[in-house]
Amino acid sequence: MSSGQWWDESWRAPRRGPAWDRRQQGFQRRQDERMEQVRQIASLTEQVKNETARAVRAEQKVEAFRNQVAQQNADIHAMATELTVGRLKIAELQKELDKANTPKRARKELDKVPQADTSKKTRKEK
Repeated sequence: MSSGQWWDESWRAPRRGPAWDRRQQGFQRRQDERMEQVRQIASLTEQVKNETARAVRAEQKVEAFRNQVAQQNADIHAMATELTVGRLKIAELQKELDKANTPKRARKELDKVPQADTSKKTRKEK
């Protein structure tokens, strides 16, 4: 050993051999596993983002459909109300028609209406 070089030898990088190779392979394997985990996490994060966006769009479609159905139900209710009112009116008119068509009622109504005198009597005779 020459003078002034002993520390160079002692601080040198470890000699490369089978143990060093195993350590390096283990380090590289762990590094590769971490990178694969990072890729998987990134992929899953992207899938979650896409599925979330798809779910939001589906929810908006469902809400729009519900609003459309609610509007149609309101329209149906309005038409049913109109139909019911129309049927009640028809029933009232039918009752009035039935009253007017009864023979007794017809005779009474005719008695109320002043009839023209068709007899040959003169005014003085009346």
